[in-house]
Amino acid sequence: MRLRDLTVGYRERVAVEVGAPHVTAVYRVTSRALELGRAHYTDLMDRLHVCQRENHYPGYGEGEMELELPAWLEPDDDENEDLTGLLNSEAA
Repeated sequence: MRLRDLTVGYRERVAVEVGAPHVTAVYRVTSRALELGRAHYTDLMDRLHVCQRENHYPGYGEGEMELELPAWLEPDDDENEDLTGLLNSEAA
């Protein structure tokens, strides 16, 4: 599925499927998301300035690292979900 993303305003986005039946959705960015985004990019810009000043750009990490599932994919204890079937069906 290909989408066309149209900016309507500062906080609104309209996503439209390129192919028929051209399903559309309107997304509004929340104030919290904007605040978190600003804090994140401000932190990254500060880190970039330190790298530029020291002429040192560290990599991703050293040696072997563990890779965890994102929080949204973790089973919710309240719902007692089993993601094994979901993950296996996506791999097929």
